Amino acid sequence: VLIDGVQVNDPTNTNGGSYDTGSLEQTHIGRVETILGAMSPVYGSDALSGVINLITRGSDSGSDVSVETGTDGYDSASGFYGGSIADIGVGLGAHVIDDDGNVEGSDYKSRGLSGKFSGKFAGTGTAGLSLGYQSIESTSFPQDSGGPGLAVIRELDTRDIQEARAGLDLGYVLAGRWQTGLQGIIYSRDEDYASPGIAGGVLDGIPPNTADTT
Repeated sequence: VLIDGVQVNDPTNTNGGSYDTGSLEQTHIGRVETILGAMSPVYGSDALSGVINLITRGSDSGSDVSVETGTDGYDSASGFYGGSIADIGVGLGAHVIDDDGNVEGSDYKSRGLSGKFSGKFAGTGTAGLSLGYQSIESTSFPQDSGGPGLAVIRELDTRDIQEARAGLDLGYVLAGRWQTGLQGIIYSRDEDYASPGIAGGVLDGIPPNTADTT
């Protein structure tokens, strides 16, 4: 899974390394490119059955603002600006999501920023920069605990995620026929997870556990 060419799935994740696309603000996605079939020679062993590249909106996609509110403590807002500043194409987006949920103990908060910049230099040179950052905080009763109605241990699972990505693309045409390119990408994800475990009963019980992933 790529976002603007930056790989975001985690091959070390014991759950399979998939990426939670539900954490993205859908109004900031311009299009989705997919390649079916084995692509491991190009993208690495994770691309065993295909590649998905999520392309964020750029300077030519206009501007908009969206605000939503609903029952059970759901509120969200997002905004996007697409235009140009001093001959540089600019796409800037931000979103906020608060969802208290209709189940006791369930809470979800997401905050995100995205930016896309493009321009030309030295006649036939092109440059593109893609940036993104988001934080996610969530709580819930542990899986198989019995939920708010039956859980013996009343403490909640907590999850805190900080994610950042950056991608730089430079291109230049030499003598009208030779095309050169340079790409640099960086992706960082920090996740802190803590669970109080579940009491014994139908199951044997699960002790408290934590995970700190970088």
